[in-house]
Amino acid sequence: MRNPRPTAQELRLRYEHDHYGADALEELLESQLGFFKQKAHKLKLTQGSRVVELGSYTGAFLQAAKECGWDATGVDVGKDTAEFCLAHGLKVIRAELEQSKIAPNSIDAFFIWNTFDQLAHPKGTLESIRQLLRPGGLLLIRAPNGDFESAALNARANSRWRESIMAAQALNNFLTFPYIAGYTPRSLSAMLSSAGFQVIGINGDVIAPLFGERSPALARSSEQRWKRLTLRICDRIAKDDRRLLHPWFEVMAVSHAVSHH
Repeated sequence: MRNPRPTAQELRLRYEHDHYGADALEELLESQLGFFKQKAHKLKLTQGSRVVELGSYTGAFLQAAKECGWDATGVDVGKDTAEFCLAHGLKVIRAELEQSKIAPNSIDAFFIWNTFDQLAHPKGTLESIRQLLRPGGLLLIRAPNGDFESAALNARANSRWRESIMAAQALNNFLTFPYIAGYTPRSLSAMLSSAGFQVIGINGDVIAPLFGERSPALARSSEQRWKRLTLRICDRIAKDDRRLLHPWFEVMAVSHAVSHH
């Protein structure tokens, strides 16, 4: 956990006024769209399902969801990112989740792809999401894996593979700690359980692509090569030792019915 921990107001002001520029956002959208299309097509949601993404950013997942026939809405406080999504015909509510005015028990699935580690009050956010989801509704959270960072730092200490380990860290946004809080599959599962969710699956992965078609070909090919190697090693560890050490992980959970006593 970052210390001192930023307040909710500090975080909102920071993300509200992050400035990217249209060209940068367009490039990010292009680099991430294929990644999120692949993710969306693996999800078994029916046509017309109402889905919400918290932290919709460039709208790559919203676009993929729209192509799957879902009724997708983003919730994002960022001015540049919200305007960019709206200009691309995507639905975005520019507000905090608690001020989004989404009706309770109206959402089939909720997604937090790359934002959960930046939330000021994660437990409260989970409880709000549970109110918005229909009973049995799906929640998917993607987060950076603290177990990966611990393993990488330990392995780096006395290893001839130091530079290779650092490359894997760098290409998964782990050379520094840009997150408000770190999670492991175990700690996030425990938080979900305490907020009224049942975890139904956990998968390991790498970060979304950093380089798109406008980036140098050498940068793209190097990133792809390192990520394939990282996945192969982490998959092998998961199979042999049953430890999930992938740089990022995704937790799927379903909501229990909300009690109104």
